[in-house]
Amino acid sequence: SSSALTLSQALCMKEYWGKLLGCAGGWFLFDITFYGNTLFQSTVLKQVFDTNDDADDGAPVAISGSLQENVCAQMAVVAAIALPGYYVSAYFMDKLGRRNIQLMGFCVMAILFVILGVWVKELGDTPTLMLILYSLTFFFSNFGPNSTTFILPAETFPSNMRTTMNGFCAAMGKLGATIGSGAFKPLADATSLGTTMIVCGIVSVLGAIVTYFFVEDCRGKDMDGSTNDPVAVNGDSDTGDVYSPLPYAEA
Repeated sequence: SSSALTLSQALCMKEYWGKLLGCAGGWFLFDITFYGNTLFQSTVLKQVFDTNDDADDGAPVAISGSLQENVCAQMAVVAAIALPGYYVSAYFMDKLGRRNIQLMGFCVMAILFVILGVWVKELGDTPTLMLILYSLTFFFSNFGPNSTTFILPAETFPSNMRTTMNGFCAAMGKLGATIGSGAFKPLADATSLGTTMIVCGIVSVLGAIVTYFFVEDCRGKDMDGSTNDPVAVNGDSDTGDVYSPLPYAEA
């Protein structure tokens, strides 16, 4: 087998630049929106429900009262809607493929963020609906890039550079997380919640574009990059059930 490549050697291989852009770029863009919204979720929810407007940034978060006043209860609703996204993603991971799940997730996130941004004033009259829409951005994060970005590099690159490129892509994700967590609140303070949501929508659109053009569907390929048709070789052509991604070996 070929020897492992260093990061500089791997980055110099032009034939993998497109795949690197797809894997690292998607991870980078996703973490901008995900970490920004996750870390400042309570700030967003306060604006959604128009609570504690006169409180300082360091004021305690409300943990009692109705849903309108209880930020912890609001965050629990977000978590309850978001969590099933992981399980739905796991169920469809092989049926839909990592690329399609990530593309779908970015697209739905973009639509939801734009709705939240453009109609923020109108939705302010029905904060419960706004809470559900905001929670769905996390559901489709989990049933989307949050479940695929760390898998794609492992199945995209050959074994002699797989761990190196996986680490590089993860580092790009952390860079995106740094930008998102550092810029989210200043942007919201300098503009508005609506503008911030639209920016998140634009970032999600960029993620969808990168995924569409630069991420390949690796279903039907083994981990060494050889093309196999698991349905035709090891599956049921009528039902589409896949038994194994590896070539069939006769006894």
